[in-house]
Amino acid sequence: MRGVQLAKNIRRGKEGVPLSQSTPLQPQIAIKKTLVDVFQLASGMAFLLFITLSFLISFLNLTISSLLGICLIILGGSSLAFCIYEYLHFQRYFYDTEKDVLVIRKGVFTLSETTLPYGRIQDVFVDQDVLDQALGLYDLHLSTATMQSGLNANIDGLSFEGAEKIKKLILGKMLAARNERR
Repeated sequence: MRGVQLAKNIRRGKEGVPLSQSTPLQPQIAIKKTLVDVFQLASGMAFLLFITLSFLISFLNLTISSLLGICLIILGGSSLAFCIYEYLHFQRYFYDTEKDVLVIRKGVFTLSETTLPYGRIQDVFVDQDVLDQALGLYDLHLSTATMQSGLNANIDGLSFEGAEKIKKLILGKMLAARNERR
């Protein structure tokens, strides 16, 4: 019964609005992730094309221009699919604070949920990669003693103000949880 009540409270948030709505992700995150996906696909296709170029030309009687056309069609269709996927991922990304835990839910086809008790969080930090800097995005990372937190305990694509606001909120709740244990 407590789990059901906790889930309801988490969905509503403290003031009735989840943190993911009061401090939302920036829409540029979908663009960033799409660019990364397309770059990875293009790199993989270029590598495979380089490895199999002689086979494709001699055995399948394809010209280089037809091969490049096929690659561009695949890349264009995949780019559209990645764009739709990342938009849906952006729409379903959820994070909120509760009295004892931070909840992060994300995913399109499979929804993953990470629940972090404030007393177990060891570190909270904000960073940017090169694309984040170009798009004005910030990523909030949380770590615990488990390896799983390094993979899932992050909120990507916040504004600077949003990242700092959530960081301060979590640090305050971490301090309160530690003081409560004493």
